[in-house]
Amino acid sequence: MNDRKGFGSNFGFLMAAVGSAVGLGNIWGFPNKMGANGGFPFLILYLALALCCGVIIMLGELALGRKTGHGAVGAYQSISKRFKWLGWLGIAAAALIFSFYSALGGYCLRYVVVNFGNLIGAEFGTNGVGGADVFQGLLSQPDVSIAFALAFMLITMLVVMCGVGGGIERVCSVGMPALFFILIICIIRSCTLPGAADGLKYMFVPGWAVANGIIDEAPGFWRVLTAAGGQMFFSLSLGAGVMITYGSYLDKKQDLGKSTMIIVGICMDVAWIGTLVYGIVSGIWWPFPAALVFVIAAGLWQVFHYGAHATYLCPACKAEFRPRLGAFLISGHTPRTRKLTCPCCGVKDWCVERY
Repeated sequence: MNDRKGFGSNFGFLMAAVGSAVGLGNIWGFPNKMGANGGFPFLILYLALALCCGVIIMLGELALGRKTGHGAVGAYQSISKRFKWLGWLGIAAAALIFSFYSALGGYCLRYVVVNFGNLIGAEFGTNGVGGADVFQGLLSQPDVSIAFALAFMLITMLVVMCGVGGGIERVCSVGMPALFFILIICIIRSCTLPGAADGLKYMFVPGWAVANGIIDEAPGFWRVLTAAGGQMFFSLSLGAGVMITYGSYLDKKQDLGKSTMIIVGICMDVAWIGTLVYGIVSGIWWPFPAALVFVIAAGLWQVFHYGAHATYLCPACKAEFRPRLGAFLISGHTPRTRKLTCPCCGVKDWCVERY
């Protein structure tokens, strides 16, 4: 495998992988697909497919990339020249997705400029115009939309040109946590707006969209299954060669099982939040405590499993050791280090994780 500079930390890799999956299309599209395809049953099928199929496919793509050290085309070609076309399909899918996101990214940049104009009272702000009218004005000016889309593409190109560690990892390590907090603020704010209860019922209560005339007929099982499966591939960024490419930059010592535990934990948290909202809008609360017990059990298993297998490198004597579970649980830590007492030299310092 070619020696290439990859991700600087496991946290950076996870943020980059999540960043390739979580985007505006997913944030905007998932609630609508969920409401139009049965509500809460769609969420259950989506989570089941993500846990039973999505995690396996993602691990397979990461393992394939790490084993071959190539991107999508080279990885499939290393298996057999007959499968090289599968890699090109992934490249084509990524190109189509990029064209879609270039338009969305251009709209977002335009809104950033408009809102900045509002803050400083400039003429390029909204000038009291409503959000819908601002968007219609943007659609009526294709030259402006193209200019902002090109600006978004230029920013993306500059990030990619800086490399995996210096560009993608650095941006995602800051951008994804920031996006998470912004999303939490947006969720809280949206739940306080007029009509929020109807929006939640549309998303979570089975049959509510049909009863209120939003959709003509209730979707069948196969329609819900195919919609949930398609959303699973899109939201986990599978089949586009992204995870294969990221896998090619992973170190051989990187434990893919650790990433799997994090993915499973995130899915369980989503399921728990979903059951909480379901209880609020429908008055049926039994799924919430059942999911809460499962989430707590899964979280405890992850913590104890990680603590039992993680090793650390002492910066003083360069010895590699496994800390006691009690010390592991109460010690201060960063994404890559933990303040521990080395059993070999007795020095307490920030030890580097070698999981």
